[in-house]
Amino acid sequence: MDTDTPDLKTLPVTGKRQRRSYSPELKQKMIAETFGIASVSTVARRYDVNANQLFRWRKQYLDNHPESPVVLPVEVVESETATASSQLLAISLGATKQLRVPLDCPAELLRVAIEAIK
Repeated sequence: MDTDTPDLKTLPVTGKRQRRSYSPELKQKMIAETFGIASVSTVARRYDVNANQLFRWRKQYLDNHPESPVVLPVEVVESETATASSQLLAISLGATKQLRVPLDCPAELLRVAIEAIK
């Protein structure tokens, strides 16, 4: 477990087992990390939390925040036909779909394109 992991405390429960309690702020931090580069299991190991518990918190968060942004894998690639300064943003949407747009593509146009592909 990380030594810089704050807010972990142990509360006694009847019987031999101990149940940990996590502050809402720490739960939010762990959930946010799962939307980044790290996988749920990696974040769970980092904070010494059961991965199933973290999946449950993440699902509860998404159920209560439907407007949350979707995190998509993104890769910047050089355009084969444009000038050397032109770069494309490649967005993978599943195993078979990929969207390539210029880096200066307006955000609203990109949002509409992603929605159309889904």
